Amino acid sequence: MTPEQRNILRINEPKLVSDIIPSDILSWMMCLTDEDNEVIMAEERNYGYSRAARLLLDRLKRRGAEAFGQLVNALRENGLEHLALLIDPNNEVILE
Repeated sequence: MTPEQRNILRINEPKLVSDIIPSDILSWMMCLTDEDNEVIMAEERNYGYSRAARLLLDRLKRRGAEAFGQLVNALRENGLEHLALLIDPNNEVILE
């Protein structure tokens, strides 16, 4: 993920965290490891969506260039177009 993309996520984190249900989008996040998925799911079960979404965003920021596009696509696929447009307002990420 580029520094600019990380900054976009940082700026929009409050809105992302309030609307994302991590378990709904993890299957689109191929850049995450099985361990990442397990930890995020455990966080969601034990502490709720918001904490799990923060952890998800933190893990994504540490991944390669594909992570941002996967997030945008996952948001679109799960009916969260408003969040996809928030972080990708010019629709630069192409659906895979």
